[in-house]
Amino acid sequence: MKREFWALLEKKIDTPGGLLSDHSSLFVDKPACMDLEEHEKQLVYEEFQKQLKNRLREHFQELLWERPSVFRNLNLNQNLTEDDLNVIYNSLNDDQRLVAFIYVFIVKQIDS
Repeated sequence: MKREFWALLEKKIDTPGGLLSDHSSLFVDKPACMDLEEHEKQLVYEEFQKQLKNRLREHFQELLWERPSVFRNLNLNQNLTEDDLNVIYNSLNDDQRLVAFIYVFIVKQIDS
């Protein structure tokens, strides 16, 4: 059942963040969810979230390696300015990896 629950998570959730309870409506009446104990679902969900976060980190690192010219002139020893962020966004806004990273960052800010 854990594998089936993992498969449901993969179908329904594509960005990290949030609590399992935030997504519970996606799994109502699904056998894979109904047959697992709450703590089992939580463990699977936490592992799934770790994997999503790692994938997001890897995608962003790929982006850094693929487009170093965008980041080369930034002073990474200090906080990025609004102008710095605009340069990054304007250069990479068509890349889904950046869009996903920004989305997760904004959601994290709202949840904090």
